[in-house]
Amino acid sequence: MTTDSGNRTQGSLWDRFTQIKENDQQKSNFIEELIIRYEYISQQYENKLRQIQSYETSFQKNPFIVVLIDGDGVIFKDEYIRIGEDGGRKAAAELYKTIQDCIQEGNAVASQVSIVCRVYAHAEGLANVLTRSGVVSHAEIVTRFFRGFTLEKALFDFVDVGPGKDRADKKIIESFKLYLDDFSCRKIFFGCSHDNGYARVLEDYTDDLSISRVTLIGGVPFEKELIPLPFQKMVLSNIFRNAKILVPGAPCAVAPGANGPQVRRDNNTKADSSLDLNAYEFIGRHLTPLSGFSHWQKPSHSNRTLDSPNPALMEGNPRKSLISTICTNDGLVAKTAPVMSWAAKAAATPVAAAKSSVEKSMKSSTPYVAHNRSRQRVDPLGPNYDKTEVERIRRMKLCNVHFLRKECPFGRNCTHIHDYEPSNDELSTLLLITRMEPCINGSGCDDAKCIYGHLCPLPCTKNGIKGAKMCILGEKCKFPQELHGIDCRIVKTMVIR
Repeated sequence: MTTDSGNRTQGSLWDRFTQIKENDQQKSNFIEELIIRYEYISQQYENKLRQIQSYETSFQKNPFIVVLIDGDGVIFKDEYIRIGEDGGRKAAAELYKTIQDCIQEGNAVASQVSIVCRVYAHAEGLANVLTRSGVVSHAEIVTRFFRGFTLEKALFDFVDVGPGKDRADKKIIESFKLYLDDFSCRKIFFGCSHDNGYARVLEDYTDDLSISRVTLIGGVPFEKELIPLPFQKMVLSNIFRNAKILVPGAPCAVAPGANGPQVRRDNNTKADSSLDLNAYEFIGRHLTPLSGFSHWQKPSHSNRTLDSPNPALMEGNPRKSLISTICTNDGLVAKTAPVMSWAAKAAATPVAAAKSSVEKSMKSSTPYVAHNRSRQRVDPLGPNYDKTEVERIRRMKLCNVHFLRKECPFGRNCTHIHDYEPSNDELSTLLLITRMEPCINGSGCDDAKCIYGHLCPLPCTKNGIKGAKMCILGEKCKFPQELHGIDCRIVKTMVIR
């Protein structure tokens, strides 16, 4: 009995010892596992810490501020542009200093930061507008201005977006999005005060971080849709024009401001022999009537538009469609008569109007803009290109705005000839010469009285790259390739009232 009890006690002790031993092993394993996990987590922490430090080093290494300017609407002051390259250098230096002062005042960005500037604009179109408005005597001065602007600062560039509607808008918007996602870019100064269209884009970036990083700048007062946006706004009147440029006879018009002529506007006075030059202003890239002028009356001779074709003339125009539509006063659509066959035309008695198409188109009482199936603007057919005659008319230095629109704003101060009585053929050639200058708005122009070209008016050539549409001037032509050989069959007209 005693022996059995002793054996049980001894076995129980061994069992207990074995259990304790196993527990000790589990404890050791547990502690060992904790140590291994700690070492792993510590290693991961060190790696993350080094990564964060690397990010911070990179973040602090090349900080910069970017200035994005829509140069088609935010235009530098006349006093800079007029002196060409030196003016460009002065404008760049003044802009750089102004941005630096803003940084130091705000204390939101380190003072040792690079300043990048990109000005997006259609160089040739802007130069033409500034020339026609009298800001500069010739377009080359504008080219020199932007050359000086680019040379003054290594990170300042002028980007020529070429002709076409909204090209500058698209480039500047994509650049804005790119820099906003780049945290090396500490701040964005966005030059867009002239155009309500940018409000659509900016509305999507009204979070606190974006608001703190974006400042809207400009020269003219901010448009009404930009004012409520929560971004800081600055008007840099020491650098940019504080008023829009007025260009009578051009596809875009802007008020002359302090440097230009002052024109009195009276909404209660009927138009007489002079066109109120403030009736239009340049908003974005569209010609828009100012408030109070939606029903302004043109002078009697202003209805004689050259780029508003008479419906009767479209019958005899081989570039026009078989059937076109014209909106009547009651809003209904009236069809023009179908075009006669070529045989019928050959047999028919020549119409006197065909000989003086310019004069008849000028008498059109309801100006309108014609479009093809692709919604491209179609200019009325002009005379055949005669190089000798074109050169002769060019040498005469006739004022195209005076003879084609009867609205030259410079009057006796104009440097081109007014006191001449051109024949109908000479008027036709003058219009052809004017149409050889591309309209700044391209096919999107909706000014019925625009005298500039919306498609290349010159004959096409079979020479050149296969598949490329080219005229007789080849690569020297000022029109982009997409405005060569466009469909000139009219399918829609827009009445301008």
